[in-house]
Amino acid sequence: MGFVRVKNRASGVVVAVASTKARRLPSTDWVPVDDEKPEPVQVKDSEPVKRRGRPPKGK
Repeated sequence: MGFVRVKNRASGVVVAVASTKARRLPSTDWVPVDDEKPEPVQVKDSEPVKRRGRPPKGK
């Protein structure tokens, strides 16, 4: 698991897929991504919506 830094949390795709993780982290500026890939993080097979960069329960 790698860490990618995003400047804009609102427009960051990494934050979109890892919104749940980002909120649990002390520093919201750093979000955990799988193998430094902003698209498939945790549920790439369960949630096809991840390809759009929109989390299922993000909004």
